[in-house]
Amino acid sequence: MQLGSRAPIVAQIVPELAERLGDLEGPPPLAPEQARFRLFDAVAGFLTGASQSRPLVLVLDDLHWADEPSLLLLRFLARQLADSGLLVIGTYRDVELGRHHPLAETLADRPRPRVRGGSRCGGSIPPVSAGSSS
Repeated sequence: MQLGSRAPIVAQIVPELAERLGDLEGPPPLAPEQARFRLFDAVAGFLTGASQSRPLVLVLDDLHWADEPSLLLLRFLARQLADSGLLVIGTYRDVELGRHHPLAETLADRPRPRVRGGSRCGGSIPPVSAGSSS
């Protein structure tokens, strides 16, 4: 997979990428809002490219600890990648969430599943707790 011009932008949040690719010329400075959009767009482009040849599953653990900028990125990705081959699975502790917790707002704002091909999406998977049995 090639990152192209997205490489130095994605490397800002994936240091291992910078180590692997060597010396990358950083992107030109922008106003904070523009820089955030450039980063979000680069991450979305990276994940779209990664999921073109085969489906990709991205697991995000402990979302109840995610900061506001990370949740903004998650919201952006949910909208931009809704029709891609990417499945995002997020885990969180619902006991950690109040109605005004940033993750609660993100969950309320997420796109709803669509019917694709011949399969049906029934919406959200019910929560699983440690006391659940199959």
